[in-house]
Amino acid sequence: MVISATFCVSPYLFGYGRMPHCVMFMKIEQQSEHKVPKRKQYPTITPKRAAEAFYELLTLRRMFLEDERYAKLTEYLDILTDDNADTRIKTFDAKTHAQEVKAGSLALFGKVIFIVSNQLLEKARKGCKLANFTLAHEFAHVELGHHEDQKIVKNFQLFSTEQGQANIPPTDEELEANFGATFFQCGVALLDPDADPISLANRAYTDVGYVKKSLRICQSEVFRKELEILTAPKPRAVL
Repeated sequence: MVISATFCVSPYLFGYGRMPHCVMFMKIEQQSEHKVPKRKQYPTITPKRAAEAFYELLTLRRMFLEDERYAKLTEYLDILTDDNADTRIKTFDAKTHAQEVKAGSLALFGKVIFIVSNQLLEKARKGCKLANFTLAHEFAHVELGHHEDQKIVKNFQLFSTEQGQANIPPTDEELEANFGATFFQCGVALLDPDADPISLANRAYTDVGYVKKSLRICQSEVFRKELEILTAPKPRAVL
């Protein structure tokens, strides 16, 4: 049985995405029960890239919320689409489970339309952590520039393992989007050495497994050093 949720967000919403004269893309995310695929190498993310992604998504998060506050991804969407003719959500009543678990977005001539089932939106609004994590995953894909260079279609899957279902990203991009999701949802709380992963995941409506992984990365010495470089005051040029 497929148990998935999907989403896509366009960077044009925030006014700093690079958009050619005519751009059209749709991102589809899908979770499905498959056996874990055999790979020669597991995806990785360097501390430097993790720090860059954290800084970028934290900066974006602060456009919406104070550091100590948390929100569902649907609340961010409500802000983006409120009284904005260029950004809107098109919903539909899914007739099948396959329709219910798929969503996408269309960007054309500066207009953005989100296409999502009413059932999926309702799950996210009610605080379903899986739905919100998946939305945040796609949010991170676009905000981190994964849509560029014709990298249009992304697949988010849950695989069956001996221990149950697992989210195993097949590429570096997918892994980066998973971390980006929790970076955006949790913010500076990931820098707190006393943070409880379960409590934080509940407050941020996100995946506890990736909160634990993100806490380990964000509290490592090498990550902190990379983040200090990014946040250090830049010297002013004297004219």
